[in-house]
Amino acid sequence: MPVLHLNLDKPLMLERMQSVYDFTQRTLALVPPEHMTTPRTQGDWSVKDLIAHLAAWNRRALRWIEEARRGEGVAGKHPIEPEPGLGWDSFDAINAITFERDKLLPLEVAQADFAESFALLLREAESFSEDELFGKAGLSLFFRDPLYNYIGGNTYHHYVEHMAALREWLKRLQDSSGSHSTG
Repeated sequence: MPVLHLNLDKPLMLERMQSVYDFTQRTLALVPPEHMTTPRTQGDWSVKDLIAHLAAWNRRALRWIEEARRGEGVAGKHPIEPEPGLGWDSFDAINAITFERDKLLPLEVAQADFAESFALLLREAESFSEDELFGKAGLSLFFRDPLYNYIGGNTYHHYVEHMAALREWLKRLQDSSGSHSTG
């Protein structure tokens, strides 16, 4: 009997990944080009830095899946660390390291990496069975939590969190410019 998740199945998860990615792209399209690299849109980050941040977490999830396929780590506990030497309580440090690494990326490179990393992660999600995504079967046996936690946590959950803040910033930007158009 397949593993049942109370409010999610594979088709809904894939739909959610795609629809929230599309929402993210629509939100990013609302940002005036001259503001894509304006610092302090979210904390110290520009919109471009935010895009690079989302891509970096997509890439982490892809790396965790690939490491599990190679049998790296501890079966049933993988990934022990989201980044080598940094634990699950080190998100601020991980994000700071990522920001320093990616802050000089051109906007077009950050955008392309976000699109590509999402497409790869969506393809990975499509390749897993329901039992692998939501239970303990196949590759998911290597992970400490069900695979959907890593995939959904680094896509639709993560994107929504940042898009809410970005839309608040866009509203303030719109209000300060005196414009009354909406997106």
